[in-house]
Amino acid sequence: MKSKTTAALLALTLVFGGLSTVPAGKHILPQTISASAESSDTFEHGDFTCQLTSDDTVVICKYNGTTAEVTVPAAIDGRLVTEIGRNAFMNRSDIVSVTIPEGVKKISASAFNCCTSLADINIPAAVTSISAHAFCLCESLTEITVPADCKYLGAHAFSDCSSLADITLPEEMLSIGTNAFEGTKWLENKRAEAPLVIVNDMLIDGSSCKGKVTVPPNVTFMADGAFIYNEELTEVTLPDTISDISCAAFLGCTNLKEIPVPESVTDIHLQAFAYCKSLESVAVPDNVRYIDSSAFEGCTALKSAVLPDSISSIPSELFSDCTSLEKVNIPRSVTSVGEFAFFNCPALKSLTVPETVTSLGRNAAGMYVDEDTEDLLPVPDFTLLGYKGSAAELYAKENSLAFYHLKGDVNHDGEIDITDLTALAAHVKSIRSLTYTDTADINEDSDINITDLISLVAHVKGVRPLS
Repeated sequence: MKSKTTAALLALTLVFGGLSTVPAGKHILPQTISASAESSDTFEHGDFTCQLTSDDTVVICKYNGTTAEVTVPAAIDGRLVTEIGRNAFMNRSDIVSVTIPEGVKKISASAFNCCTSLADINIPAAVTSISAHAFCLCESLTEITVPADCKYLGAHAFSDCSSLADITLPEEMLSIGTNAFEGTKWLENKRAEAPLVIVNDMLIDGSSCKGKVTVPPNVTFMADGAFIYNEELTEVTLPDTISDISCAAFLGCTNLKEIPVPESVTDIHLQAFAYCKSLESVAVPDNVRYIDSSAFEGCTALKSAVLPDSISSIPSELFSDCTSLEKVNIPRSVTSVGEFAFFNCPALKSLTVPETVTSLGRNAAGMYVDEDTEDLLPVPDFTLLGYKGSAAELYAKENSLAFYHLKGDVNHDGEIDITDLTALAAHVKSIRSLTYTDTADINEDSDINITDLISLVAHVKGVRPLS
């Protein structure tokens, strides 16, 4: 069943640093040995298992020593140490301090996870990314400075560092993962000051906001999961200074009824509005060029959605499980529709697919799983509308779906109206040739002439529908 598959994938995503879909305070921790530790290029140096990288630098893969105060070497055999690897110090509750050399640029996932006695550690100025769960459950840490050049902070990076009260962040970051600071005294104190936590014009957290919320115009950035699972949020106004709706920004905001997406937005990320079960309509602005998977998944009250012609693809699971969805468009700019994009949308009885779409993924539209039998079935009375020889026609055939050839849609815009009538009349009168001819032969006699024009006139005027 697709929903079970999704749940499994989300769990895996969490393990490797993605979204949190489990209750606060509970974490699925990566227990596997990192790829670097399994490499044939690994070697032992003192208390450390190390690995050579392709650029001839060293990754610290594991600390094997017994000393509670650890100093990581700056170089090994003349090669700079540039990374603290995945799980390198994980579960070392005996360690109280770590000194990291200035040449280190990356602290990988779960590097210091569950180092419950770690009270003193430096993050070098050269560090540009701190991965998911890097310092999760370091309960003895009281302060930390994220260096100015660090642009990426992974999900749960400092979550449940229960003593961490002093955090200094850079002036600008490109990504802050979901629940990066959840369970810290720092975030607790910030929420007490104001429910909308904003630092250096970055919206860090709004999960304790209630009712209608207006994000101030100085905000230029949203952390992933900024309002995640906030069930008391009903309406949000975002400023036109924001260009991205971050991953899981409003995931699980079940009472969110309205959120106008600003014209400044260009990217809508993974699960941005997923499971906003009170959201009834959405209009994606024309400047949006990218929408990620599952952005509106599980919005069960969503009835209509308008997508712009600035996007080139419909991602997987975009509207999956939107059980009330009745109307949605696929713009002519789109060339592919991902798997499960419109899966389990039983209220969606028809979908027009432009001829620009050259591929439709598995169970992209018109399919659902019966809750009782768990059988995969076509949605009752569903019709796919498209063009002869198109990917849509092939998809309909492969999935036993009704297919309607859009004859009469002379300009291929998905609608049969006066513009088609005008174009066909100009062609018949030899004023202007048609760009497309496959939908102009209304009576299918292999000739485009006055009889086709008469049939189309009757249809547009509502006198007689096209057969």
